[in-house]
Amino acid sequence: MENKAIKQVEVFMSNWKAKKFAEMFKNSQITWKEEHKQEHIKTLFKDLKLESFEVLGTKRIGKALIGVATEMKINGETAVSNAMVVFENGKYNAHPNGVPGVNPISVLRYLFVESSPNEEKTIEKAKTAPKKPKK
Repeated sequence: MENKAIKQVEVFMSNWKAKKFAEMFKNSQITWKEEHKQEHIKTLFKDLKLESFEVLGTKRIGKALIGVATEMKINGETAVSNAMVVFENGKYNAHPNGVPGVNPISVLRYLFVESSPNEEKTIEKAKTAPKKPKK
């Protein structure tokens, strides 16, 4: 499951970097897609220039939920995010064998490392995040 979650986040982020908002929507969580229009992705992400990203690691949060820690460079600043990948068989139907999808709002809950008042602690915390599983 972790490898699928990482792949889903990498595709989502690559599409964000390329400003392919329709593709970002396709890689989003089923429940989120059913509750929002495709244009909502563009509204959320259009003014945020993703320059680069790197997956730091994963953490299983539930049977059908995996957090993927990601370091990003957005509009010239370094940020750390914990993108949530939900595996679902349908709207509000989380299941470990379901279709993986990124919750877009979780990606936007990031912490700007360089502007943090506890910069050293924040950077150390990002560096010690769980590592990516071997493929």
